Amino acid sequence: MNFKNATVTHHCDFYKAQDDQWYMNFSLLDEEYDNSDTYGPFPSFKAALDFMKLKLPNPGGWAKDPRGKKLPPKKSPSGRRVKHPPKPKVEEKPMQPKTARSVQGAFRVRVPMIPTDIDMMVRSIRPPQTPYSVPAASVEGIVRFKIGQAGNRVAAIINFDIIQDSQGELITNVTARGLTGVQVSYLLEPILVPLLPQIVAQAVAQGFLP
Repeated sequence: MNFKNATVTHHCDFYKAQDDQWYMNFSLLDEEYDNSDTYGPFPSFKAALDFMKLKLPNPGGWAKDPRGKKLPPKKSPSGRRVKHPPKPKVEEKPMQPKTARSVQGAFRVRVPMIPTDIDMMVRSIRPPQTPYSVPAASVEGIVRFKIGQAGNRVAAIINFDIIQDSQGELITNVTARGLTGVQVSYLLEPILVPLLPQIVAQAVAQGFLP
């Protein structure tokens, strides 16, 4: 036992129980142990001591038993129930607004188009940066076309590869950015189809495709 002060006006003792928690017996009436109420459990001696300093009058002294040999109390020495300290309030964080996430995967968009008004300026045809095991050519250019019934003009700088697979089919992989910063890649596959014969003919003439 460890006593802090020789003069005790209220009985007060702290002890560690076998459940590794701390408990406090405190008498609001006098120095008598039999009149004390038990408070707990506390996760540490400091937590119990802080609770006493904050919630109860100054006892004038206290005892401490850290051995952990006592059983957790079922009732107070006074016969009253054990008084459980209130749990500390957990500060609730404000909910953060959900941010939009990009969707990965294939999707299909149908847009009414006027296919007769398509114009592309091919700026270059060259070997692709990524080598293929089949004939291929890399194309860069600016494509302009109408979209929608109002006939609004759309323009995009495009880069794509023309790949001839083992069956002789032509495959394209289009990347693009709109001249106004709008991504328009999903529109370009159907738009490029009527332009491919002329581009392929030029690629054949330059020896990139057979």
